[in-house]
Amino acid sequence: PVLDVLVKYDPEVKRIALVWKEDEFNRLVAEGVRVKARELGLTIVYDRSFPIGTLDFTPILVELRAIKPDVIITGNHFADGLAITKQMADLKVNAKIIAVNVAPSVPDYYKSLGLLAEGIVFPSEWEPGVWWSPEHARKFGLEFYGPLPQEFHIIFLGMHKEEPTEYSASLANAIILLVKAIELAQSLDQDAVREAFNKMDIMTFFGRFKIDPATGFQLGHISVIGQWQDGKKVIVWPSEVATGRLYYPVPTWEEKTAGKKAIP
Repeated sequence: PVLDVLVKYDPEVKRIALVWKEDEFNRLVAEGVRVKARELGLTIVYDRSFPIGTLDFTPILVELRAIKPDVIITGNHFADGLAITKQMADLKVNAKIIAVNVAPSVPDYYKSLGLLAEGIVFPSEWEPGVWWSPEHARKFGLEFYGPLPQEFHIIFLGMHKEEPTEYSASLANAIILLVKAIELAQSLDQDAVREAFNKMDIMTFFGRFKIDPATGFQLGHISVIGQWQDGKKVIVWPSEVATGRLYYPVPTWEEKTAGKKAIP
């Protein structure tokens, strides 16, 4: 989705740099970027993996700085995502857009980086403010099931005294979906419940749920793209649940160090 958003804002974007962690999750992320780049006619000018446990990205970033790609996409988790962002800032590795997988969706990312996080783009399965609603369900011709987005938000805040993340929301959503599957199956038998999951095509506060009956892979859910703008996470894609527009191009590291924010 990141590349889809970019070509919408700037059809001249062509040169993509991809840096990814050598684990199964990020291998899949990297392959997804390659497939999407080919589909959109973009060129991967840099494609390099790094071993699990890597926290010094200097050799990679020095190469990236020399290549000067239009877009930098990194596949990692929190600790290495935070580290590579800090080191990009230190080495002044700029691009029109920098997308970091996973880490920026965690509030501690901005707490740790401050203004350096401004403009960073990230994918997420869900964020506070992503209000999938009965109205959206009707547009898709689906049943809406479970609490409204605002109701879930109020319930979660009341129980935990903090904002839900995509991870806590996904766990809550899993419980809601399990309840629905049991209702449909009218049984606690695992095979019957799985068969109910296979047939389900519904929407909850978390979004659409529909799986491939053969593999169990998710087919219906739409991920969102967020961006840190003025210290807040803003959803810039898809349009159905967007809370703002993409700030593009992102401020350079030099500009952010001088106090500039990504304020559209």
